[in-house]
Parts: sequence; C-alpha cells; structure tokens
Amino acid sequence: MRRLLSILVRTLACLLLAVILALGLVQTKPGKRWLAAVVADQVGRHAGIDLRIEGLGGWIPARLHVERVELGDGEGPWLEFDDLRCACSVGDLLKGRVVLRELRARYVALNRLPAIKARTANEAAPQAVRRWIEVRVEGLDIETVAVDEEIAGLRWSMGVRSDDLGLDATGCFEGALELAGDIEGDLRFSGRLGEGIEAWRLAARLASRHLPGLERTSASVHAEGGVGRGRISCAIEVGGQTYATYGAEAAASWSTSNGQWSVDIDSAELSAWNTVRLSVSGRVASDRIALAGDVAAFDIAAIPLGGVELAGTARGHFSVEGPLEEPRMMAELGVDGFAGKGGVLEGLSDIDLRASAELGEGRLACKASVASGEGILLDGSLGLPCTVSLVPLPVRLSFHPEQLAGALDGFVDLGMLNRFAAMEEQQVDGRIDAALRYADQTPAGLVRLVDGSYEHFDLGVLCRDIDVELEATAEGLVVRHGSATDGNSGRLGLSGAVGMRSMDLLLDLSSAWVVHRPEIAARMSGPMRLQGTVVHPQLSGRLVVEKATVLPDNMVVARPRLLADFDASKPNDGGRSEGVAMLPLGIDLEIELADQVYVTASLIDSVWGGQLRLVNAQGPVEARGVLKPRRGFIDFIGKKFRLVQGSVVLDGGEPVLDQLVAEYVRGPVTARLVVGGRVTDPVFRLESIPPMPQDEVISHILFNRDTTTISPYQAYQIAAAARQLSEGLGGPGFMYQMRKAAGVDTLEIREAEYAGEASSIAAGKYITPAFYVEVNQTLELEGAAGMAAEYEVTPHISVETSTGPQMRPGVGVNWKYDY
Repeated sequence: MRRLLSILVRTLACLLLAVILALGLVQTKPGKRWLAAVVADQVGRHAGIDLRIEGLGGWIPARLHVERVELGDGEGPWLEFDDLRCACSVGDLLKGRVVLRELRARYVALNRLPAIKARTANEAAPQAVRRWIEVRVEGLDIETVAVDEEIAGLRWSMGVRSDDLGLDATGCFEGALELAGDIEGDLRFSGRLGEGIEAWRLAARLASRHLPGLERTSASVHAEGGVGRGRISCAIEVGGQTYATYGAEAAASWSTSNGQWSVDIDSAELSAWNTVRLSVSGRVASDRIALAGDVAAFDIAAIPLGGVELAGTARGHFSVEGPLEEPRMMAELGVDGFAGKGGVLEGLSDIDLRASAELGEGRLACKASVASGEGILLDGSLGLPCTVSLVPLPVRLSFHPEQLAGALDGFVDLGMLNRFAAMEEQQVDGRIDAALRYADQTPAGLVRLVDGSYEHFDLGVLCRDIDVELEATAEGLVVRHGSATDGNSGRLGLSGAVGMRSMDLLLDLSSAWVVHRPEIAARMSGPMRLQGTVVHPQLSGRLVVEKATVLPDNMVVARPRLLADFDASKPNDGGRSEGVAMLPLGIDLEIELADQVYVTASLIDSVWGGQLRLVNAQGPVEARGVLKPRRGFIDFIGKKFRLVQGSVVLDGGEPVLDQLVAEYVRGPVTARLVVGGRVTDPVFRLESIPPMPQDEVISHILFNRDTTTISPYQAYQIAAAARQLSEGLGGPGFMYQMRKAAGVDTLEIREAEYAGEASSIAAGKYITPAFYVEVNQTLELEGAAGMAAEYEVTPHISVETSTGPQMRPGVGVNWKYDY
C-alpha cells in the first residue's frame, strides 16, 4: 500500500512538474509562437476558417496580449483585430468555465462577409455540442469597430462597450451592448442555443449621428423568433418625427448538408407604413436562390413623400431565381388612377402608370408607359449591360454606360400641365412628339413641339404659334427649327443646341410684343443668348425696345404728396426688395430704349428714351440705367407743364425721379414743377422765375395776377389746386384713349398763352426712332394748319423745321446737354 501511494505521489508530482514546465515554456517567446500556431491550426481546422495569430504576449493564461488576429477564407482576411487584450480568471478556468474580467481591442475591421467553404464528401461534419462551456464577459471595450462599405453600402465606425455578456451551460445567452460613433444607442439580446439558435429576442434603440444623409435618423427595433419562425418590427424616425414603420414575419426551415445550407421560406410577409404589404415564398441556398412574391394593392397616399400628396392604387410582382453570383430578376409595378391631391401636382388625375424591369444574361431591360383617357401617352424603353451579384451583400451592380441602348416614343399634350397648382398664373398649350433612340453611345431621333403657346398672366409674357424641332445627335439636342409669334406680326426665332454638360441657344426677337402687363407693354427686337450648363445657365444679349407704353397709374402703391420738401441728394435706400429668392438663371442684358417709350397718366403724357442693363450677379434681377424725357408735359391744375429736363435713375432698387422739371410760361412768370423721390411715391415742389411763394405762383398760373387782386372764390380755387395731387393719379384719362383711337404717338390741346391768340390741337408720330413729325390745327372758325419735324442726329444734336401761323418758318439746329 505504501509502495502504491508512493507511485501515485511521484506520478502527480511529475504531472505537476510537467504542467509547470509547460506553463513556463509558453511564457517564453518561442513557446508563445508555438502556442499561437497550434491554436490557429486547431481552431481554424475545426471551424473551417483561416486563422492567423501574430504577436502573442502577456502572462498565459491569466493575461493575454495579441498584436493582431485575422480570420480569412480563400479570398483573404474578412475580419481583423488589432491590439487585443484579455484578462482571464485562472480559478474559473480550473472549475471548467471561462470568465473574462477584461476583453479589449483597439481596432476591429469587418471588411466583408465570409465566403462559404463547402466540405467534400470525405470530410466529416463537426459533431453538435450538447453541453456548452459557460462563458461570461464582464468588461468588453472595443475602441473602434469599422464596417466596410461592401457590407452595408456605406462605411461606418463606432465604439462598443458591454458589462453583461454571457452563455451558460444549458446554451442560454444574453447580453447588452452600448454603441457610440456613427451609430449610437443600446442593444439587448437573449436566446437559447441548440444545434442552431433555437430561440432569440432582440431589442434596440439606435441613432445615426455622422453618416452622410442619415445624421438625423434613428430607429427602434424589436425582433424575436425560434426554429423556423421569426418576427421583426422597426420604426424609423427622422428629425424626431416618425417617418415609417416596417415589419416582417416569416415561417421557414433550415437545413445543412456537407457544408451546404438552404432555407425554405414557406411564407414571409413584409410590411411598410402599415399599408404596403409584400408576400414572399421560395428557397435560398448557399449557391442558388428561387424566390417569388407579390405586392398587394395599396393606396400610395399612405407613403410619405416629403409633402407631395399623391393618390392611386399600386400593385406589383417580382421574382429572383438562379445562381447567387448572377441571378435572373424580374419586377413589375402598376399604378391605376394616379393623381395629385395637393401642392404643385394638384389637378393631375386619371393617369395609369406601368413600369417593368428584367435582368438576365448580363443585361437590364426597363420599360415604362404613361397613359390617360385624355390623350396623354408616353412609352419608353431602356437597355443596358448590367450584372448583379448577391454574394456577398450588399448587391453589386456592374454598369457599362458605353453599351447603353434605349428608345422613347410617344406624345404629351401640354394642356394637362394647366391643371397643376404651379401653373396658377400661367397657361401652356401644344403637343410634344418624341421618337428617340440611343445605341453605340450615339443618340438619334426627333423631338418636336407643335401648336404651342405660353402665357404668364402675372408677368404679361405671351408667345403663340410655337413650333420647335430638335434633333438628337452626339453633341446633344440640336435645334433644327424654332419659331414663335407674339400673337400678331412679331416673330421669335430659336437656334442652337443643348448638350449633356452645356448649352448654347440663341433667341432672336423681331418687333415682338413680349410684355403685356396692365402698367407696361413693350415691343422688342434683338438677340438673346442662353449659355452655360443646365444647372447654371447664363442669359445675355442686347435688346432694343422699339416701342413701349407705360401707365404709372396702374403701379402706384402710395399717394403722392404735393409741395413737400424734397432733397434730391438723399441716397436711394428705399424700395429694395427683401427676401426675393435668387433666380437659378444668370442674366446680363443690355436694353436700348428708343425714343418711343410713352409714359401716360391722367397728369402726364410724355415720350422717353435711354439705356438699361439687367443683371443678377448674386441675387434677384437688378435694373440699372437712366431714362430721360424727350418731350411731353405734366397736367397740373388744368395747365400743361412742358417737360424740359430731368431723368429717371435705376440703380438696382425702385426707380427714382432725379429732378424732373416741367415748365409753364404765362406772361413774365415761368412756373416750374419739380418732381423727385420714388416713382411709386413721388414728391412735388413748385418754383417760379422770378421766385415767389407757391400760392402766388398758382395765382399767376390760374388768373395771371397776384393774390392781392383775386376774389374769395379764386382764393378757394388756389387752395383746391394745392390739394389736387394729394388725391392720387386717376388713370390714363381721356386724351390717352383718344391717342390710341387715332393711332398717333402724341396728342395734346395747346391753350392760347396771350389774349387774342387761338388755342390749337397737335398730333405727332415717330416715323423712325430718330424722326418725329407733328401737325397742328388752330381751334377757330378759320383755323390754320401747321407742321413741324425733328430729326435727332445724336443724343445732343437735333435738326428742326416748322411752318404755320403760330410757328416761325425755317430750319434750326438745336444743341442740348444734360448736366
């Protein structure tokens, strides 16, 4: 007995010594390299992966440090660990369980999903583990977990921490993770392991903070399932508002054989927005897929589209079958009764949409059509080389634009656009016919707009008889023909081309009345050029306003003040528009105003000319330039004050009257009416030569005498005259209507200035912008006629001739200069 006990003691001592020697050996650098190689080989062989361990250090097994760990397959590493540290309880190891007091890593990278490595028929499948080793992690801290773009279509990284991860001996597991970084939130999970995951439950609250386009997105996820079944629900919030809710429920069976796996989906129901429901059935295996499904009919009004309200019933069908590397896919979607319920699409209704796509044999073919009982029809097709692979996720799309091919045939009645809310102030008519082809990187075909018209009621823009033909070429759409009218004799021509990256269009106006507003109508000629890109076009040109009529009474927003103090030296700081949206169109237009701009109101009838420039460098369009009166008068207290000097200045804001002076001569007194301020709120001042008070000036104008010799009734008339303009301007008046009816440019009644003289009526017309002819007739029983003509050689020199009983016959040269 003593001998047996001695042998047993010696054996235990040898074993203990061997363990101590082995433990001491693995603490050396050669021993750690040997241990790392053995673990990598045994674990990798058992799990069917390529495992590589570099830089094993620390005190084994209590505290380990590994510089780098790689998990890979035949295509290379797919999971990497850097600076991995682990603190393990030796006492728990002796009891048959693993307790990690600390598990840390500086960097973990998931580059892609692993490839499935099939086993050969001679390789034995691993035996199922019936009893689980108890594992608990009490302190997990990974500084950075990086997920490659290939996994989720977007590269992101985050830190992961946990104080509660564990697996017990019965196979039950549970845990909680804290995430921080591009994705932040909490995640809790639990379940039970068998030969697979027999039951599981997941609850998470996640938010995106730094991912492009998803900075304000968060989601709540709840999921649970077991063998052959599962259910998941998800609510996504954007900016604190619930955007959509999603759900999925499936019944399926899982099987494996010789390293291959397959999932038979008996039924799967997917839902979104509590309205869209999709049913799927079929099989997904490690190398092939065969799924088919239907989208049940749903109202598209339930889908949030950023404020756009739509209506209609949609339904569809899809299928995916073939090898995972290149499956064949088909999808169809139709919408019946498509309509716009509000916003810019309001009025759109009774549209049927059909779209389909089929992918197979390296080519994607798409078709779409739009039809309506009101004659709208558009059919299009597109084909391009394309391959899609489902291994690994996400979907890989290979696109070769040089092999793109497609066709578009159909027509659109533009009248349907008038039903949109965005067309409230506009009306468009016409028909667009299209027959386009694209193959061998070359477009071909024609697009034509016929019987077109456009009118903007607010801007007063009118175009009719629009006929444009565009030809598709390698350079883009080339204008083969383009013309329109202003509804009368005015013409508009279009030429040039629009490419994929730039455009160069020339619009030529020929005596076209392109503006018809209540306060202004203008006939223009000249070229305008539209260049640049489609996103940032630039409009330039030089236009001549051959003739225009301006009715200030229709634009007055404030009543004028009479005889108020006016300081023309004050800067024009009023009238600038605030909050005007920047136009996407750059404008630089020079506009020459020929001396046929007629400004007519109840108190003014005048002819103007000048130069303008329209620009919008970094904001709304600004008008800059100077307009000067060529002839005309202001009607004040029944007398005609003839315009002699002044201008209207435009400096980007509201037009300003710069010392506009009109004179009336009666006897030795010359009355001067000086107008200044903004056009919509003018300020008037009355002066005279020789200087005198304003009531004296009015007395001389009305009665040709001073105030000491007038009657009480005449004094009342003077006071009433001082209040005349305070009532505001009252419309173009009778003389304007008569001038339009007679077809002349100027028309006035000239009263006699001295006793014994007869009043007269004069009418004038511009033969050309520089040649003016006027005839006059005295208003008496034996009236005599006269004529005058003026030709402007330069803006400062003109030649005049006149004849008649009230004119001095002869020819004169006038020189004028504005200071």
